[in-house]
Amino acid sequence: MLHDPDDLILQIRAPEIRKYVSESVRALRAGALRAAVLSLWVAVNSDVIGKIRELAASGDPQATAEITQLEGWIQNKELRNLQIFEHEILTLARDKYEFLSAIEADELERLRQDRHRCAHPALTPDGTLYDPTPEQIRAHLVIATRALFAHPPVQGRSALRRFKAEVESQTFPLQLSQVTAYLGPKYIDRGKDVLVTQIVKLYLQQALAETPAVPRLRALHVLLAVKDRRFALYQQAMSDHWVKRVSDGDEKTLPFVIDLLQLDSDLWLQLPDHEQRRLITFLEQAAATQGETLLSALKLPPLRHAAYTRLAEMPADELVPILMAENQPQRDLALLAVERLETVNTYKAAGQFLELILGMLNILSEAEVRCVLVAARENRQIYEADFVVPFRLRQLLQSTKETYAGLAPDWNQLVQDRPYSWFTGLKRELKELGWLAEDPVEDEPTPTRSTVEPA
Repeated sequence: MLHDPDDLILQIRAPEIRKYVSESVRALRAGALRAAVLSLWVAVNSDVIGKIRELAASGDPQATAEITQLEGWIQNKELRNLQIFEHEILTLARDKYEFLSAIEADELERLRQDRHRCAHPALTPDGTLYDPTPEQIRAHLVIATRALFAHPPVQGRSALRRFKAEVESQTFPLQLSQVTAYLGPKYIDRGKDVLVTQIVKLYLQQALAETPAVPRLRALHVLLAVKDRRFALYQQAMSDHWVKRVSDGDEKTLPFVIDLLQLDSDLWLQLPDHEQRRLITFLEQAAATQGETLLSALKLPPLRHAAYTRLAEMPADELVPILMAENQPQRDLALLAVERLETVNTYKAAGQFLELILGMLNILSEAEVRCVLVAARENRQIYEADFVVPFRLRQLLQSTKETYAGLAPDWNQLVQDRPYSWFTGLKRELKELGWLAEDPVEDEPTPTRSTVEPA
């Protein structure tokens, strides 16, 4: 296939390299073939050095040391060292920085040999001038553009070792946004496809491992950083490895699978039906010790029903600690707390669920708070409870009296129906609000089960 040199020039990312290559193309078209080869080799040298400078500017210590040394040679006019540097430039690009594959380096070595023949006639056997063909120059231009000019400074296998060391270090960022900002410019953006694929494969394994070599959250953050910076490559790598990892994992792996699904719910659609069913069955039979996994699954639409059903089945003593452990209450959990309050069968559970509801008021509507008052009026485990329950009801009134004033009739009916002495404080507050017609009892008796209200 023939390549138009002008099209190749448009693919070159660095303006200064584009200038050198344009000179080479003009020389080619003018018939100055040796000049075309020389300009093209200058472009290759300049591009490799420019890529190392870019890495140094991004904080790469190896590249920084390389550029510092090179600039010292230039400043001191150490021609011998500069000649050695140019002689080894392709080896440097291939082995140390992996800008080139072994095949690409071999092909550019032919350009270097042609440059020597063009610049040094004495290198030919009979001392005649070397005449490269236009086809040779076009071939050199194609390989140089494809291998170097069109790409940012990418890194290969050796970068994976450095990457792993950084993820395992104590100074690794803790927040996802920081991880993405840190790893993106340094590794993910410039990494060759094979490097990024290896990163996804490695940290997918770590995310699902029973005993990962790095904290599991770090592995998850690495995966999400790749997803953010190289989405298409992330999708392809996950498509190749995700299903097999899940299928090969035992029951101990499933909570980690759900953790990853919570961060990337699109992975659910990649799972075959039997693996989806396995996850649902796992949730339907989850133990109370797996409450954190149930809370994670509750946020995933495909797993929400199974998780909610299992939580709803749990005894109050098992469910309450799980719900209290949730730092950011979900609406599903608030509705579950209201639903369970309506059916509590102990005074203790009544107080526990009221406490939970108090912590979730910001995600409950007036109608749902009304359900709480109806439960308090109809369930004897609530309205007969002394001490803690009346105190929680007073907290509920104080928290909702301004936002849900429409509940005044419900509060009135609650205390009117129940003459128990421990409702005296609640009646007094309702009277002060003008929500209660009759005068409250003046002397509030000491509760029968305790002598002190909770602070």
